[in-house]
Amino acid sequence: MESVFLTQPVITIGFALALALLVTCFAKRMHGILVACAMLIFIAVACCAALLGATLGELGTVTMVFFLVSAVVYIRRRSGK
Repeated sequence: MESVFLTQPVITIGFALALALLVTCFAKRMHGILVACAMLIFIAVACCAALLGATLGELGTVTMVFFLVSAVVYIRRRSGK
């Protein structure tokens, strides 16, 4: 069984774009609207990957990394650092 992430470059680029937006928000302390855009891009690409046949292991790994970074961004914004 082949990986959807390796065979579909749009999926890989979409996840990379969402993660890059989130890391940019973390580094530059930008508005929450960009965090929301990163979340929407991530959810759209995850749905597309699931429809193309991605396994739960693949989706779970990418989702865990994304939401851990998202939690760090949220905690940093809340504490005012």
